[in-house]
Amino acid sequence: LSKPDGALVTAGQWQQFVDDTLTPAFPYGLTILHADGQYADAEGSHREPSRVVLLLYPREQAAEANTKINAAIARYVRQFHQESVLRADSQQNASLVGPPAQ
Repeated sequence: LSKPDGALVTAGQWQQFVDDTLTPAFPYGLTILHADGQYADAEGSHREPSRVVLLLYPREQAAEANTKINAAIARYVRQFHQESVLRADSQQNASLVGPPAQ
């Protein structure tokens, strides 16, 4: 959430990004985790508040999801003047489990 000028992306700016970019691209849902990030560069180690966006989608939708993810990252980088955004991908099996049948 750090900007090059030392300011942070505000809660309102982040929520607007979620509302305008992430929610329309992933209308079936996503999870956002608040995190404490840390990275190192030529000037040393830096800590910053971060957000982790967790997206789950069927494997057969991977190509479409990849396009949407890349577009969201590009918009975030542009909008908030970021040097980079970390992206990690993993294939997992997941399911939604409801209450037992009566």
